[in-house]
Amino acid sequence: MKTYQLLLVEDNEGDVLLTSEALEEADFPFEIKIARTGKEAIDLLQDLSREDLPDLVILDINLPVKNGFEVLREIRGNPITVDLPVMILSTSSNMEDKRKANKYDPKIFCSKPTEFSEFEVLVQTIKSILQEGK
Repeated sequence: MKTYQLLLVEDNEGDVLLTSEALEEADFPFEIKIARTGKEAIDLLQDLSREDLPDLVILDINLPVKNGFEVLREIRGNPITVDLPVMILSTSSNMEDKRKANKYDPKIFCSKPTEFSEFEVLVQTIKSILQEGK
């Protein structure tokens, strides 16, 4: 079974722990790298070859240094990462944020889970996206 490579771009330690725990409990074969800022995410992605890119980037919108919209724009503007699947997680239900993100073709725009049961649903969404890309 393939081990999926995930890049979680999230500055909230609680959300990092809950997402990782939900993936582990689902017995999901993954390795996860964490970037705490948008700049850190871009730096990490720029250091990788096309073959070493993650299978999915899980991207928060509200990040320090460089926000999620800026990260997504840079991902789509780089020929190596242009087709990289990106899942947006946001506490925002603002339609303007969704429109702004959709300009850069994320795989999906999700509300950030607030309870563990919602993180389990998030894991199912992640699995579906990754299995689509087989």
